[in-house]
Amino acid sequence: MATWWITEAIPIPATALVPIALFPVLSVMDSRRVALQYDNQNIYYFMGGFCIAMAMQIWNP
Repeated sequence: MATWWITEAIPIPATALVPIALFPVLSVMDSRRVALQYDNQNIYYFMGGFCIAMAMQIWNP
């Protein structure tokens, strides 16, 4: 996964979601524990900021 981040072989947001799909399949963690790692208040703040930034880019204020 680190190689994918560095080389951007696939888009970075898709790379960030790889653990949700692969960790349960590879028996690294169960899906509930993996999903809880993505449930953080700061993540939602960043997502909201990025959504606002995308909207501003689209509408050119």
